[in-house]
Amino acid sequence: MKAEGEVQALVEARESLSLAMKFHASGEIERAEHYYLEVLQHRYRVPDILPLLAGIATLRGDTNAAITYWNDMLRIEPDHLVALLARARYSSNRGKRTRRSDV
Repeated sequence: MKAEGEVQALVEARESLSLAMKFHASGEIERAEHYYLEVLQHRYRVPDILPLLAGIATLRGDTNAAITYWNDMLRIEPDHLVALLARARYSSNRGKRTRRSDV
C-alpha cells in the first residue's frame, strides 16, 4: 500500500498532466510546458513527457533544451527511434551552421 504522501504526489502529477495536455491542445505552449515540468518533477510518466517537452522547446526555438530532453530520453530508452532521429537532425543542423559561419 502506498504512503499518503506518495498518493498525494500521484494525484498532483495527474492533475498537472491533465492541465498540461489541455493547454498544449489549445496552443498555450508556455503554460503547457510549465505543467509538463511539474509532472516531470514528480517523476511521473517521464518517457511520455520528455518528447513533449522536446517538441515545445523546438517550437520555442530552444535547440539546446530540446537536445537535453532527447538525451534524457535516450538515457531511459537508448533505442528510442524518435529521440535518435531528433538528435541526428540537430547534430546535422549544427554542422551546417558551423560550416556556413566558416565561409
